[in-house]
Amino acid sequence: MFYISHNNVLSDNDVQILTIKNIYVTINKFPLKQSIRLIDNETIMNFQILLKKETWEPVYTDTDTNHMFKSFLYTFFNIFQASFPVKYKRMKDKNVWLTQGIQINCKHKRSLNAFTKNSNDPKANAYYINIVEP
Repeated sequence: MFYISHNNVLSDNDVQILTIKNIYVTINKFPLKQSIRLIDNETIMNFQILLKKETWEPVYTDTDTNHMFKSFLYTFFNIFQASFPVKYKRMKDKNVWLTQGIQINCKHKRSLNAFTKNSNDPKANAYYINIVEP
């Protein structure tokens, strides 16, 4: 990177030229992931047991209300995260342009193709050719 400053005779503004070389742009294509908390009867029971085992002394002994709330929230959130782990589920990238009508036609075309491959009927083959290549 370098700057060139040049005085213009017609005005008092300076001209600056910026040249950037070797720019590499990386595009991160991460698969779509959805985070899901595992919540069932067993994890709920574990959550209740951990809450009962907690002494909560830091919450009750403090005199500052904000600090008490932060202490409660920190303890509660740690127990919550320990009891209900996060699972990541991979999501498929949906083709929005692929409408239901196109999907139905593709299924019909596939079934016709499979039928004509297994059939020696010339009428079925002619019908398939008329459907595929109108």
